Amino acid sequence: MAMKTVDLFAGCGGMSLGFQNAGFNLVAGFDIWRKAIQTYQENFDHPIFEQDLADLDAYKIVRYFQPDMIIGGPPCQDFSSAGKRDESLGRANLTLSFAKPVKLAEYVAGCILNYMVSVSPPIRDGALGDRQNPYIIPH
Repeated sequence: MAMKTVDLFAGCGGMSLGFQNAGFNLVAGFDIWRKAIQTYQENFDHPIFEQDLADLDAYKIVRYFQPDMIIGGPPCQDFSSAGKRDESLGRANLTLSFAKPVKLAEYVAGCILNYMVSVSPPIRDGALGDRQNPYIIPH
């Protein structure tokens, strides 16, 4: 049976498509960028929700789907070596917004694009918390 999967920061659906093609059962996507959501809707049958994942209660909506796996690619411009590497620009905390539903649902596996190496210890530790075996995909 395919793992029930939710995509946070789904964008246009690249990660969703990869996981779907690998046999995962995508049940929902979440993003806040309207144009990306429109593209996602054109390419997938499951719903995508326009949701600010920085909202403290967003994890409750994710929990509704009872996922086995949460995937996502939160914005990394504040960490990227191609960017300014300035975590005070406001997007760095969105990594925590990705990690919260994974951390609160201890039975859920999480998969995030690997830029954690370049993240400061307070953000990295807050995102990973006490999870012993986070699943991380290198970019």
